[in-house]
Amino acid sequence: MRAKLFCTPMILLLLALSACGSKTASEDELALQMRNQYLDMQSCEGIVEMVSDYGQRVYNYTASFSWKKDGDMVLTLEKPDELAGVTARIAQGKTMLEFEGARLETGPVSSEGMSPIDSLPVTLDYMMKGYIAECGWEPLEEKECLRIQFRNPEQAAGEGAEAILWLDKETGDLVKSEMISNGVTVVRCQFTAFTKG
Repeated sequence: MRAKLFCTPMILLLLALSACGSKTASEDELALQMRNQYLDMQSCEGIVEMVSDYGQRVYNYTASFSWKKDGDMVLTLEKPDELAGVTARIAQGKTMLEFEGARLETGPVSSEGMSPIDSLPVTLDYMMKGYIAECGWEPLEEKECLRIQFRNPEQAAGEGAEAILWLDKETGDLVKSEMISNGVTVVRCQFTAFTKG
């Protein structure tokens, strides 16, 4: 009789532990499936609301964007109104700003810093080849999302460059991203539209 009473709680404990393990495995599995979607996609486009925080100053932008696998990322500002129509073209580490036919080269993307314009290609780069440190479910914008955190595997959380991406569980589309530098969120992106091609 004692053996049966002891075995029953042990079996229940083992079942509970295995259920926890399968949930984590399914999150990891889904993160890798979503990564494959991004590696396979030929293009994407959408609308993003960006907030960049420089400590003393905070800037808000709304932009439409398009990206092609063998081409450039093109980002066109819609808000604020005084910058509407300014277009940034990003290709091979070089950013060009365009307005009414005039072009201005802003130099290569720095590995030490990141502008709001850089955050979109950096987001895609993390999704395609960043080190996945953690992932889990999180409701966001009335959607069940997979939250994936990326960082350098040789650094602890809160050190260096990190990113957190929220993807729609059903479609894999980007819903939100945050770029973090030494524990401080420097750029937030809210995707109001996102389509993979």
